[in-house]
Amino acid sequence: VRAYGAVGDNTTDDTAAIQSAIDAAEAAGGGVVLFPPNKIFRISSPLTLAQGAESASGNDVWLLGGGWTSEIYNAGTGNAITVGTTGGDRTADVRILNLLIRGQATSAHGIQVLRTHQVRIEGNRIRNHGGDGVNFDRAYANWILNNYVNNNTGDGFEANNGNDFSIIEGNRF
Repeated sequence: VRAYGAVGDNTTDDTAAIQSAIDAAEAAGGGVVLFPPNKIFRISSPLTLAQGAESASGNDVWLLGGGWTSEIYNAGTGNAITVGTTGGDRTADVRILNLLIRGQATSAHGIQVLRTHQVRIEGNRIRNHGGDGVNFDRAYANWILNNYVNNNTGDGFEANNGNDFSIIEGNRF
């Protein structure tokens, strides 16, 4: 994300720079969007993945942190991260790994997965959101592993409208 102009100083709004990195990875057919450790990337609106045209193999985009010192801080009122859309089912091959995703009382969900399959959420700490830590709506065949989800106003994990998860294990609430 630094190559796209994200600063990570917890003051600068890094939303546009991070979204540009995500969009570039999706346009390339996949890639890793790297969040270096010891940085707080402040956002004011949701980071969105798997919203455009779906390729045959999915989007294959990874949001990869260097552990819980790689932080996305949601200073806005929406979700921190939204994967998918309400417009139809899709395969995303999205991974969200090793990040601290922190919100505030007025923010919505930490991560929302909408009608999207093959999303892997692993090794994250998701906390302090006004909604759920992770919210799934019509999301199937996903992996939710070894996350620490706490201090969210809503549920740690909320599943709506016929979700079928492949693996949920090792999570702490």
